[in-house]
Amino acid sequence: MNEMTIRLDDSRNRKTRHLTYVPTAPEIERLKAEFQLLGLKKAQMSVELIPKGRGDWLLKGQFGASVVQPCVVTLAPVPARIDAPFERLFVTEMPELKPGEESEMPDDDRLEPRPAVLDLSVVFAEVLALELPEWPRAPGAELPVGVQEVDEKPNPFAVLQGLKSKLDGE
Repeated sequence: MNEMTIRLDDSRNRKTRHLTYVPTAPEIERLKAEFQLLGLKKAQMSVELIPKGRGDWLLKGQFGASVVQPCVVTLAPVPARIDAPFERLFVTEMPELKPGEESEMPDDDRLEPRPAVLDLSVVFAEVLALELPEWPRAPGAELPVGVQEVDEKPNPFAVLQGLKSKLDGE
């Protein structure tokens, strides 16, 4: 194991730890390829790993990275700075969801099953994926006429009217 992997299943080693994770050059290249980034700099994550209860762990951290993504309209480079806090609560027993029955998700969205070994590079990649801007757009870039925004929903009555007009015209 390296310094960025931590055994969470070792009951003899339950102490609070403060760590900083900075991806290596090969890891930066892998992340750029995985997330189709044009650039990734000033990437780091500071974390505090805190034992909770008999076997659970709380991971609190601050994530930071400067990214460059291609514009979704023009493919021009779009720089962005990400600074985001995050938390994960690794638990030995996840709340049980019963198959076939309607179940609600746990109220605490930080819950994850406790791994035997925590790899901070994996946490870094997960936080990066969650925090990247979804639709980066260069200044002044506009969608071509007739192309609808993904988040916009068409008016169902307008769609029906358009279908009716097509049927009446045929």
